[in-house]
Amino acid sequence: MDSVASAPNVGFKQVIAPGAFVMLGLRGIPLSVGAGTSAVPTLRTVTLATGGAQQRYAFRPIDVRIAVDIPLFP
Repeated sequence: MDSVASAPNVGFKQVIAPGAFVMLGLRGIPLSVGAGTSAVPTLRTVTLATGGAQQRYAFRPIDVRIAVDIPLFP
């Protein structure tokens, strides 16, 4: 059985992760909706049961957002 480390080692590469997001403002109401993804490299280490080799996988979360548009300077 493959095993995964229970707590990931978070470093600089995981905090500054590249990504792409799109936000669209809804006409007439102060809401925006958006979606996007980012790439978090080498967050977890997987140890394979077959050969004991370690592989690192990138984590790519997908976000869907709804935001309230609040003007700071009217």
